[in-house]
Amino acid sequence: MKKFNLISLKKIFNADTHDAFTDLQCVNNTLLLCFRRGSDHHSKEGMIVLQKRTLSGKLLDEYVFSLANTDLRDPRIHVVNGKLRYVSAYAKRYLHSTVCANTEKNEIQQQESVHHISENVFWECLVDAGNYHSIDQAQDMVVGQNWKYKGRFAEPYHWCWRTRWYKNIAYSLAYKRSENSLFLYQGEGLEVFKHLTPPVLSLEEHGLAYPNESDLIFLPNNKVLAITRRDADSFTTQLGMSDINEEGTIAKWEWQALSVYLASPCLYLLDQNRVLVAARYEHSVLTPLTEAHKSLLQYFGSDVERDAYVEGSLKTGLFILNINTQQLDFTLPLPSAGDNGYPGITSAENKLFITYYSSADQCRTQVYLCEVDI
Repeated sequence: MKKFNLISLKKIFNADTHDAFTDLQCVNNTLLLCFRRGSDHHSKEGMIVLQKRTLSGKLLDEYVFSLANTDLRDPRIHVVNGKLRYVSAYAKRYLHSTVCANTEKNEIQQQESVHHISENVFWECLVDAGNYHSIDQAQDMVVGQNWKYKGRFAEPYHWCWRTRWYKNIAYSLAYKRSENSLFLYQGEGLEVFKHLTPPVLSLEEHGLAYPNESDLIFLPNNKVLAITRRDADSFTTQLGMSDINEEGTIAKWEWQALSVYLASPCLYLLDQNRVLVAARYEHSVLTPLTEAHKSLLQYFGSDVERDAYVEGSLKTGLFILNINTQQLDFTLPLPSAGDNGYPGITSAENKLFITYYSSADQCRTQVYLCEVDI
């Protein structure tokens, strides 16, 4: 099996923020990188940063998306037919209200309550991916020079974790935690995104609880493949296979367990037989470090990223999935420690670019941009 090599690794500088949950695309040999920026992993004020960078990693421009009283998470860049079309995110909105209640002395007292609603939201790009102008959307319907906030897509609490475009149709596997279910969404645009029933993976039908973060990829032989994280019962990561017809309809899914626990999967088709899988994984005897891996970590990693490979530790790395045999093989560790993972993958000029995040330096969480030799 071909060996993969890490050619370069660049840390995207931040002062004291928690930068995480990345996505990466390429338009006209220019990298488009996005990630969430907040004060910590679960902070309530998360915003989305979209950066335009050269293939060498030089920052060219930046745009910031934010909504009032909202934590934006897991941003996605939607490139359709070579053009930037949308940026989307999952929004947890904190809604404040005031209610009146009677006290023990029969006096009316005002009390403030906070509840939240979670939903997918998106912005439409109005021009080519050229000039970005930062705008803080304190009012939801503010229209920027290059971006327009479009509101919600899909059903509330259906987390469309990653969306893929195939023949001008968008597809996503969305999970609803309260129902232990994974739904297939599709549509010619996010404005008309609808899910099919019943769920494609669920506790009720398959006996597999809490399917969540998923990616899917379309294969040359009218097949579609998916990888789904699970965080309940046996915790087995699921590999799904299905057929897709000329009208874009996906048939019934067949699921099987993979040997390694994977989170935040990102899939990239290498050829008709192999899929590259970037993910956060649980280190074990199934992901051994070779001497070449150790040299790589010694050169690129911090102290904690080099030393923290113990049984059960969570790391970010690359795997090769054989489409014909469904065998998953570990191929390359990416320097990572602590809170880490959530990669994006793209390619340009026969080069492969990957982003992810790691907590390597004094618990500071940073986004990494790396180039991998394929």
